[in-house]
Amino acid sequence: MSGLEGIAGSNCWVISGKHTKSGKSILAGDPHLKNGIPAMWHMQTMKSKIDGKPIKLMGASLPGLPFMLMGRSEHLQYGVTASHSDVSDLYREKLNENETQYLVDGVWRDLEIIKYEI
Repeated sequence: MSGLEGIAGSNCWVISGKHTKSGKSILAGDPHLKNGIPAMWHMQTMKSKIDGKPIKLMGASLPGLPFMLMGRSEHLQYGVTASHSDVSDLYREKLNENETQYLVDGVWRDLEIIKYEI
């Protein structure tokens, strides 16, 4: 078994601006990833400047990645296919009574607790 059984595949296609009413190309990408809870995709917009000129990039990424896997700007668009990677792991951790340590391989280790205000 390859581990990819049941995956339907993925696709990405482009239509040249020669074949569209607007004269602009059209890109469509579908990596055929299953829906899940929590959602795998994180929609985002990033704004910056290049050589003093504003740039805005909109698209989708995976939590923790510092870049977008699929996105577009005023001048660029890109997508992905066959993005069949392991993007989540589930663990049931055993905590001590004070919830300050967790058990791994028979050893209690201190938790690093970081609080973020959102």
